Amino acid sequence: MAKTAALVAAELAWEAFNLQEPIGLSVVPERETIEPRRGRGQVIRVLDHLVARYATMSADDQDSAMPDNDALAAAIDRAAAVLRKGDEITVISDFGGPLDTIKSVARQLAGSRTIRAVIVEDPIYDNPISAGRYPIRVASDDARASVVVPRSGISRQHDVAETLRTDLRRSLRQSGIHIVEIIGATLLSEGNGR
Repeated sequence: MAKTAALVAAELAWEAFNLQEPIGLSVVPERETIEPRRGRGQVIRVLDHLVARYATMSADDQDSAMPDNDALAAAIDRAAAVLRKGDEITVISDFGGPLDTIKSVARQLAGSRTIRAVIVEDPIYDNPISAGRYPIRVASDDARASVVVPRSGISRQHDVAETLRTDLRRSLRQSGIHIVEIIGATLLSEGNGR
């Protein structure tokens, strides 16, 4: 998912450049921020930072690279502090975990900022797994564990994924965040309320 997030960020940087908009970057959980500026040089700086950040992740880090939502909320707040009224903030994340902090920050900024969310989904939402036993790793424990996926679980996976998608999007919209859907490989558009 980290690779997808980095590619979306790169595409958005070029789109902003083509629209002659300022481009900045904050990769969470890092506190380092590239201040918003216009121009091709700024796009190159952002792309270099994305490449460097992605290259420093080990294979194990890439799956857990999506940050917690408190860190995202703090990054949104920092971005709002350096941007002018009316500037947009785009957040690229899986938005896993509780959304209370992000929703609170979004509501505070509702009158002066547009916050857009690009949701990077786990590929398992669209590619059901086969029935069987799978090894898993639990973040809080180094011990090996396994999970069993029964045949009945496979048939419900699509419904569960759609419910998760719908609930996440509804929650973000209710807090004033605009959802941007990824359509195809490079085209972005306003979400259709899925």
